[in-house]
Amino acid sequence: MRTSTATIAMLILLAGTALSQGYQIEYEYDLGSYASFEFELEPTMIPEFFDLNGDGNMEIVIRDGLDQTEDLLVFIDGATYSEIWSYRHVGSNEISFRGTMDLDGDQDKELLVGSYGEVWIIDYPSGATIASIPKEGNIAVYDIDSDGLPELIVNTSTGVQVWGWDSGTSGVPELPEPGARLDRNRPNPFNPGTVIAYQVQSGGAVRLEILDLKGRLVRSLIEGYLPAGEYEASWDGLDDRGGSVSSGTYLYVLQVGDFTASRKLVLLK
Repeated sequence: MRTSTATIAMLILLAGTALSQGYQIEYEYDLGSYASFEFELEPTMIPEFFDLNGDGNMEIVIRDGLDQTEDLLVFIDGATYSEIWSYRHVGSNEISFRGTMDLDGDQDKELLVGSYGEVWIIDYPSGATIASIPKEGNIAVYDIDSDGLPELIVNTSTGVQVWGWDSGTSGVPELPEPGARLDRNRPNPFNPGTVIAYQVQSGGAVRLEILDLKGRLVRSLIEGYLPAGEYEASWDGLDDRGGSVSSGTYLYVLQVGDFTASRKLVLLK
């Protein structure tokens, strides 16, 4: 039976009406013009690896290319659409999110973040870089030795490497401990001041800064050499010129040698 043009038009109209009534925008993320959806599900990756906070729902991961030298990964809860956490990467290579795994058995997921020729293992929630591993081609995650901790398998220019956490039974290379830790500020949200706690595991040059969401410097809190230890720094909502900043969300970024971690804080007035 031939369907008339009028009938097709009516079907399209009805379909459009049903779509507009039953299917609508639930959440919209708007931070910058370079924001993109990150979801690289490989055959060895399962949905569990995209559940960052362990609530049984896969997270939405958005990469925002702040400029040519840094990227921001923002993790949105898959059930509530609220922001869970963000990770800021400084470097010229564009990054991509490859999944999560509990590498060291601490009940918190680690992030696999890749770029051209390299993959990073990032500790959650501290943001510490546990390892930076050269790669060429695919990566995979398996618990090879059945010790309850997954291994990371990486293609390299010279062959295949297997990386894992040393649990006493694995013969694969042990990954190094992170060199520092960045804790959540308290209180958050805050007004008029907040405290940022952090740890330096070995002495070195330390920088702690407040940035806006475009990566621009707002306030330099710490810059100089610090010995190993636990520290706190406070921010009173002022910029480097002593001016009061507006309400909103800001980044605080800790750099200790090769270690970089960032978190978000919210100033409410």
